[in-house]
Amino acid sequence: MYCLKLAAVLNTKKTHIQRVTEELEKQFLLAYEDIANDLEKQIAMLGGEYKKLTTEISKQRDEIHREVDNAFDHMEKEIDEMVKHHSILRKHLDEIKQLQSLIQQTLNTLH
Repeated sequence: MYCLKLAAVLNTKKTHIQRVTEELEKQFLLAYEDIANDLEKQIAMLGGEYKKLTTEISKQRDEIHREVDNAFDHMEKEIDEMVKHHSILRKHLDEIKQLQSLIQQTLNTLH
């Protein structure tokens, strides 16, 4: 009889352990399933975030290129102005040389 009671208690404990084990497994599986689902959602959202970053970088690249192009355009205009001034200076130099030549001729005639 004592053996029967011991066997019954042992079976009850085994059943209880089995039920607790199954419940723990179920809880762990559900927890890991939730974690996996959350990670999948986060990974899916990363694609959109990468796209936003790429778009922003592209906009900044375009803006920087515009600024550089504007700076070079401005420098080219300044060079064009310098070329115009160079032409004017060349013209004034020619006029001065003509005047110098006339003065020299006048001086030669006076002697």
